[in-house]
Amino acid sequence: MQHGTTRFLFLLLLILSTTPSFADDPKNFKEVMQRIEVNMSKLVGHIMKEEYADIIKISEHVANHEEPPLSHRLRIIAELGTDFSNFKSHDDDVHINSVAMQEAAEKKDMDAVIASYGKTMQSCNNCHKKYRERVQKLDLK
Repeated sequence: MQHGTTRFLFLLLLILSTTPSFADDPKNFKEVMQRIEVNMSKLVGHIMKEEYADIIKISEHVANHEEPPLSHRLRIIAELGTDFSNFKSHDDDVHINSVAMQEAAEKKDMDAVIASYGKTMQSCNNCHKKYRERVQKLDLK
């Protein structure tokens, strides 16, 4: 392994190991994904009814979703190797687009809410198309 890659992985491990943990944190990677899925589904109903306060609250949950346990994150990093940064960029896109949805809801701009919701879903789908099989084979339950 090259020295730069070793340093990158060490720093990544250090960052991941210092992430706080809370009692209601998900127990596994699959649970994190299921919580995001539930929140994205809830958003559809709130968008249809123009319930801006609920859109604000739930889009914030999607933007700042829980992290899977450290052991699962490390297994994903090991499996994806150099592809991990691209994998992470999809999660970053989910965050950015969900924040945009929250901000649009605060302005009561439904067109922007819907556009941001679509971009958030596209970010999820892009990640799933590229990485779902590789991550599912890790059986992170």
